[in-house]
Amino acid sequence: MDAENRPIDGAALLTELRHIRTTLTDEQLDHRQQRATTNLTQAATATIAAAGVDRNATEAIATTPSPTEFIAQQSNPTTIMATDGPSRQVPWADPELETRPPGKRDLKRLERQQMKERARAAATPVRPLREGNPRRRGLIWTVVIVILALLAATAGWFFGMGPGSPGTVPDVKNKTVAEAQQLLRTAGFQSEPQDVFDDDIQAGHTVGTKPESGAEVRKFQPITLFVSKGAQLFALQDLTGGSLDEAKASLNSARMALGNITEAFDDKVPVGVVIAQDPAKGTEVRHGTPVALVVSKGPQPIPVPDVRGLAQDAAVKAIQDAGLKAVIAPETVNDKTVPKGSVVSQAPANGTLVKGETVTLTVSKGPRLVRVPSFIGKQAAEAEKELKKLGFKVEFNNILGGFFGSVRDQNPVNTEAPEGSVVTLTVV
Repeated sequence: MDAENRPIDGAALLTELRHIRTTLTDEQLDHRQQRATTNLTQAATATIAAAGVDRNATEAIATTPSPTEFIAQQSNPTTIMATDGPSRQVPWADPELETRPPGKRDLKRLERQQMKERARAAATPVRPLREGNPRRRGLIWTVVIVILALLAATAGWFFGMGPGSPGTVPDVKNKTVAEAQQLLRTAGFQSEPQDVFDDDIQAGHTVGTKPESGAEVRKFQPITLFVSKGAQLFALQDLTGGSLDEAKASLNSARMALGNITEAFDDKVPVGVVIAQDPAKGTEVRHGTPVALVVSKGPQPIPVPDVRGLAQDAAVKAIQDAGLKAVIAPETVNDKTVPKGSVVSQAPANGTLVKGETVTLTVSKGPRLVRVPSFIGKQAAEAEKELKKLGFKVEFNNILGGFFGSVRDQNPVNTEAPEGSVVTLTVV
């Protein structure tokens, strides 16, 4: 056996034997008495020898078949030798045994009581089995102290000057990636680039860090370096075909700005509807881009041209050139001032229309024919009055100054003439 694993003395061995004894029941003691007695005798012999007890006593115990017999042969059986101190009185000793020789039954009973008493006394060990090597324990404590000192020094360096020490994150905004990483390394940080969109910083330059600049963090913590990918672009949706309010709401939800609003005439789009946008739909732009809108004012009004007095063909062409539609009235009318085949009236005669709307033209069939009665022999004043009632114009041809005022002749006379034509009266 290794010397380090041996009991330090006989007392320690006896304590160990007492521990073993506490696990034995009374039945085990009865059936295995001889074996236990032999083992106990051998152990006691070795213990007494190690403790320096008289050699004769040791030999007596070793040669005695039973320790109880050896006890019976002693002059004072109530006193036994203990390996861990001076002799003591056994509390179970019977005074009568001192005056008479013990019988075999008494010896067995005494032996059993003695073993139970020893078992109770050994319930709690008072000494360790092995105290160990003091020099070895000292070496172990030295190693432990050195290790603790190294751990403390390492922790102090780590949190004081090493990766665990605090540092301030530098400002790297709007730097190139190489410049930003160099600034972070100088400050003791390791960075991990991450691409992000940014409307203000050009692509390839840094936007910032996480944690933000100025923050105080441990140097072993990773720093996220945000690198701009440029402005994020979004395709514009189609804003045409809806009202102006709907277009404004769409721009607001898309985080776009409202640009200039202009109005334009459109023959097909109702008033207030968006007819155009700039930039056009589908164009990729960044947030906040102003979008100009063109809103319809409806069809453009067209002034109606005045074609009265023009020949029919000329009047129709003028109406069509203006973007309107000319319609000829089915009935013609007499007009003493408008020649036959010319436009005598139109509807509407003035104002505005929208493209494609209609102008109705009425064509003259010339002045109506009126029979011219004869006024010869009548006074010129009476003749003039009647001719004007009929719609004629009157002209006088005075002879000798028309002193008598009598119609001597007229032209035309007793025939039909166009209304509004001239009747000449010769007056004497």
